[in-house]
Amino acid sequence: MYGNVLVFLIAIAIQALAPRGGEPTWTLSAAGHMVLYPAVTWAALRWRFRRLMAQALHDGVEAAHLRALFPGLLQTYQAVMLVPFAAVCYATDYVGLVVEPAAGRSEMLASVLGILPFVALLVILWWEAYPLQGVLLGGEHSRARFAWSHARMELPILAPWIVLMALSDALRALWPAGYAALEANPLLQLLYAPAFLVLLGVFLPALVKAMWGCEPIPPGPLRAQLERLSAHLGLRVREMLYWPLLEGRVLTAGIVGLVPRYRYLLITPALAELLPPDEIDGVVAHEAGHVRYRHLWYYLFFFVGYVGLVGVFFRLVEAALAGWGIADPQFLRNPRADLVVSASTTAGLLLLLVGYFRGLFGRLSRAFERQADLFSLEALGRPEPVVAALERVARYSGDIRDLPSWHHGSIAERVEFLWAAARDPRVGRAHHRRVRRLIGLTGAGVVLTAGLAVALHTGPLNRSLNRFVAEQGLVHRVEKNPRDAGAWFVLGNLYYEAGDEAKAEEAYLRVIRLDPNNAEALNNLAWLYVTTKAPDLFRPERALALAEMAVRLKPSPHILDTLAEARFRVRDFRGAVEAARAALARAKTNRSYYEAQLQKFKAAVEDGGRARASGENEG
Repeated sequence: MYGNVLVFLIAIAIQALAPRGGEPTWTLSAAGHMVLYPAVTWAALRWRFRRLMAQALHDGVEAAHLRALFPGLLQTYQAVMLVPFAAVCYATDYVGLVVEPAAGRSEMLASVLGILPFVALLVILWWEAYPLQGVLLGGEHSRARFAWSHARMELPILAPWIVLMALSDALRALWPAGYAALEANPLLQLLYAPAFLVLLGVFLPALVKAMWGCEPIPPGPLRAQLERLSAHLGLRVREMLYWPLLEGRVLTAGIVGLVPRYRYLLITPALAELLPPDEIDGVVAHEAGHVRYRHLWYYLFFFVGYVGLVGVFFRLVEAALAGWGIADPQFLRNPRADLVVSASTTAGLLLLLVGYFRGLFGRLSRAFERQADLFSLEALGRPEPVVAALERVARYSGDIRDLPSWHHGSIAERVEFLWAAARDPRVGRAHHRRVRRLIGLTGAGVVLTAGLAVALHTGPLNRSLNRFVAEQGLVHRVEKNPRDAGAWFVLGNLYYEAGDEAKAEEAYLRVIRLDPNNAEALNNLAWLYVTTKAPDLFRPERALALAEMAVRLKPSPHILDTLAEARFRVRDFRGAVEAARAALARAKTNRSYYEAQLQKFKAAVEDGGRARASGENEG
C-alpha cells in the first residue's frame, strides 16, 4: 500500500507542476496528440499481459512464479503508468485545452481533471491485467468488477488532496478575505497542510471503511477470539472488519486510524480462512504493536515533514533558477521555456520524493515492523505464532519468503530477527534503542526542515532570498537590454535596500542617462547623496540640484521631503522649512513623519543657524 501512496504522490506532483498558460486551440493534431500516449500504452499493456498469460498457461513453474509476483507486478506497472501520464501533461496541450477551460478558478476541479489521465491509465492497466489474474488466481467476478475493485481500494488515496482543494475553493467563495490572507501569508500556507493532514488522519478511516466495502466480522469463534485478544493486549478499536482487498484473496491484515473512536482492525477473508487461531493471535498482536508504539502518529509526522521539505525545495529552486539565468527575458520568450522549467522542477521534486520515502521512510518503516514483531513476541511470550503465520503466508503466496520489501523487509529477515530476539532478550532491547534513535534523528530532521521552511518563507531570510531572486532576474534583464530604464530603477532600489550604495548610485545614474525626466530616480539618488554615511558619496550640493529637478517634474510629498533634507544639509534651513511645509500639506499618509521633519528644520532656524547638518539619516 505504501508503494501505491508513493505513486499517487508522484502523479500529483506531475500534474501540479505541468506548464500552464498560453492559448492553445483545438485542432485534429492536438486532439490526436492527447490520445496518442494512452493508446500506445494500452497496446503495449495488452501485448505484455497476453505474453505473460501464455507463459503461465504453458509452464506450471512459471505460473507459480507469476502468482507470487502478481501483486508486485501490478504495483510496478502502476509506477510505469507515470511515464505516459507525464507525457500527456508535458508533451500535449491537455492542461490548456481541457483542464484550465473546464476548471476555471476551481482548484478542486483543476486537480480532478489534472489527475484524470493517470486514473484512466490505471483503469487500462487493471482492464488488461484481468485475464492474467484469472489464470493465476482464479476469480468469479467480471472484468469491470475487477477494475472497480482496484479503483475502490486505491483511489481513496487521493481523497485528502481532493478534499484539501475543495476546502480551498470553499474558503475563496465564502471568505475571500481569509483566502487572500492565506495566499499572502506563506507561514499560514505551511501550517495549513499539516493541520489538515492531522484532522484527515483522524477522520479518514471512517470514509475509507465505506469506500473499501469493509464489513464487520460477524459474531462467532473468530470474533470472540479477536475480542479476547484485544482486551488482553489493550488494543482499542471501533470495529473489527473483513477487508475485501482484491476481492478478499490477498493474505494481509492492518490497522487504520489514529484514535480509538475511528480506528479499525482489518483482516482479509483469505487470511482469516488460512491461519489457525494461534497464528491469528500473532498477526493481531503485531498490528497491536503498531498502536502500542504510536507508529501511525510517527508516519503522519513523517508525511508532515515532507510538506516542509517541499517548501524548502521550491524556495531553493526559485533562487537557483534566478542564479542560473532562467529569468533571462530571451529565454522566457522561448515557447518551450515553461516546459523546460516545469519538467526540470518536476524531475528534481520526484528525486526528492523517492529519496525521502523509499530511503528515509523505508528505513523507518522496516524498523517499526521489527518493533511490532517484538511486541507480538513479548505480548504472547513466544515467537511461534508470528513466525508460523509469516511462513504460512510465504508458502501460500507462492514461496515469497526471500522476496525483498522496501517498507517491510523480507519474511526471511523478519523470522530470523524474531528467533534471535527470542533466544537473546538483548536483541529486542537493542532494537528498541535503535528505534528511539531513529525517531529522535528523524524528528530533529523534520523540525529543522520545518524551521528552515518557515525561515525561507518569512522574516529576514525570506526577504534576502526575495531580493536575491529579484536582483538576479533584473541583472539578466539589463544584460540583455541595457537600455531598460525600468529594470535599472528597480535594481537600484534593491541595491539601496541591501545597503550597496555604490551599485545603487550606478543604477540610478543609468536611469537618469536613459530617462532624464524620471522624477523617482532623481529623487532616490538625491536621497542617497544626503543620507549616506560614506564620505565619498555624501554630495549635498549635487543632491539639491537633483531634488529641485525632481520637484519640478513631480511635486509629491516624499520628493518635497528629499528637497527639504537637501536644503537642510547645505544649511538653507528656511528653505528646508518651506519645502517641509509643502510636503506636509500634500501628505495624506505618514503625516507624523512629515511633522517630525518640519519640527527638525524649524529647530534649526530657531537655533539661529547654529544647527548643523550631521550627515545622519534622520528620516
